Amino acid sequence: MAGEFERGSLRSGARFAARNRPFYSSIKDLLQHHPKLLDSKPAVSTEVLKIGSTRTVGNLLQTTIRFRADHPTIGHSLREIFLDLFREHIENETDGFEVVTVFNAILTDASRTSFSVFYGHDYAEGNVSGAAAQLSYSAEPVVVRSVLDVKNIPSSFDLEQIVSERRLAFQQSGVTIDRILNIVYLVRRFVEPETKSKREKKIRLKKKKVGKHDGVTEVSGQTLPPRTHEGQKTFPV
Repeated sequence: MAGEFERGSLRSGARFAARNRPFYSSIKDLLQHHPKLLDSKPAVSTEVLKIGSTRTVGNLLQTTIRFRADHPTIGHSLREIFLDLFREHIENETDGFEVVTVFNAILTDASRTSFSVFYGHDYAEGNVSGAAAQLSYSAEPVVVRSVLDVKNIPSSFDLEQIVSERRLAFQQSGVTIDRILNIVYLVRRFVEPETKSKREKKIRLKKKKVGKHDGVTEVSGQTLPPRTHEGQKTFPV
């Protein structure tokens, strides 16, 4: 029964079925249906995911950065993007990001009569950090604690070698990689929930700051009498 449903008839409605086709008869047809994957500018999107139990829920900030595989200045563009990420999301020197590099690829069958896009960003069971094992560049993420660390993120690739090294990655499915379409960076930062002890620590640090407010000096949470100059009288408040 399930096999009788046309792709898209359940998820997007029958009239969108053509848009949701998983396979195409030519690479030209496939690319015409995926114009965003060919955009010359990097695509950047950020979402906040709630994780943890009901008592200790935290936010997982996840940013996805996608480049065309032939983008000429990936390294330079990454630096500019991370400058914005640090300004928007990093509050102290101990915070940072973890970066995983994956690829989007075009797959084809042995007769080259069927083509499809396989996305490296995939939350299928068994994938670590949402990275498809078949199209991950490295098993270990790159830790970025400052903009200087951006240079450690891989940004130059031998695409032909990558395809060659993964020629058997989809053997069980009877398809092979035709070409790499995109370089995709999965950037994550976990924001821990603010606990009572953390709030109290912030308050203590704030009270340690010495400042003047309308002649009143605050030191370690204690309010001292206003300072006086010679000949100046003070009056009780």
